[in-house]
Amino acid sequence: MNEVLTLFELNSLVHEVIEDNFDEQYWVVGELSDVSTPAYGGHFYGELVQKDEESDRIVARARITCWARNYNMASEAVGRGQLPRTIWLLAQCRRY
Repeated sequence: MNEVLTLFELNSLVHEVIEDNFDEQYWVVGELSDVSTPAYGGHFYGELVQKDEESDRIVARARITCWARNYNMASEAVGRGQLPRTIWLLAQCRRY
């Protein structure tokens, strides 16, 4: 494929595929990694990754943001004041 897409065109295509093939809400699982210490306001940032089972090489990656309210609930759920650096995450996603 030699077609050049703008970022907006690519995002629109991805949005269309998700909208046409997924329910309004769906689940995604991956390894939460490279989580930052909560920033000003209590939010934290990191990545959701999937690794190849044989080589442990990252084959998929998405940046994530966790708002302070959700971070506080998650921290309490694991019984610590802070989430571990790397955990498995099952997240409910919603189409917008």
